[in-house]
Amino acid sequence: MYFTAIALVLVVRAGLRALARNTIGRVTLSDSPLGTLVLTAVSTTAYAFNDGKWQTPVSAMVCNFTKPTATDPSLLSHDEVETYFHEFGHVMHNLLTQSPIGYFSGTSVYRDFVEAPSQMLENWVWNADVLASLSGNVKDHSKKLPKDLLDRMIAAKNLDNGLKYSRQAFFALTDMRYHMEPTTNTTEVWHDGMKNIFGIAAADGTHEEGSFGHLFGYEAGYYSYLWSEVFAADMFSRFEKEGVMNPATGMAYREMVLAPGGTKEPIELLKTFLGREPNQEAFLHASYHYRKSRRTDDAPRARSICRSPDASASNTIRRARSNLSPTAIRW
Repeated sequence: MYFTAIALVLVVRAGLRALARNTIGRVTLSDSPLGTLVLTAVSTTAYAFNDGKWQTPVSAMVCNFTKPTATDPSLLSHDEVETYFHEFGHVMHNLLTQSPIGYFSGTSVYRDFVEAPSQMLENWVWNADVLASLSGNVKDHSKKLPKDLLDRMIAAKNLDNGLKYSRQAFFALTDMRYHMEPTTNTTEVWHDGMKNIFGIAAADGTHEEGSFGHLFGYEAGYYSYLWSEVFAADMFSRFEKEGVMNPATGMAYREMVLAPGGTKEPIELLKTFLGREPNQEAFLHASYHYRKSRRTDDAPRARSICRSPDASASNTIRRARSNLSPTAIRW
């Protein structure tokens, strides 16, 4: 109840005004008439014409925020703000492209990297200073999000993460099995995965795979959500170290990660921005209160990004899950 759509739009406008001297792109915020939360980023490609002129990229955010009432303006939940930042990560990936070829511009990167910039931007809505700048009581904007409420939100952030990431691993591995193994009965594969991942048998007579919409369009690529989240956390670790509002770090991220689009391999973008090989330490620390003392020399590290799913992707997901323990998640 402490976030308003107006405040969020003002933040976006302020950021774009700072770049207005040289128009780098255009973004439109559009409301959706649908009854459930729909927040997506739709972008055009940007490219250089033969005469050297640049086609300005354009992005649209299709939103369905909580509606205003007769007495109050549109008040956004924290989940809505987090989703907004996620989709705006896609918008900035497109607007800041410097690729001379439209096919490789903006978000035209490998499927298992495209979510990394959007997932990384979600971290800003868990920062106290950022939330203070965005939030305000609808009756008195000087009253910011109470610190005790923020502390409780952060404390609860990782609640049930073991279940969350087990679920993601289950979806990813089941998706791979469907596309990589001879399958005569999809339900048997689904139920087998339930037993292996959760240790719980699915109810007889159920066919849950029929509701797994990502099977179509991703083609064994569902793992990319968890895969990208590991790299998103690693990139954010630099911002944590240097300051989430540090303009120099932001410019480095813009030039080294966002601007190249698909003209360079994602692993090269990551190594350039991080100054080292990427790894999963930041992801585990953020998600599981991972203790460095538990780290061993054989702790899995992400060595490369797969253009298409293979055994290394599956094994990485399995190894990441193996780091979970019942005591890893606490209030």
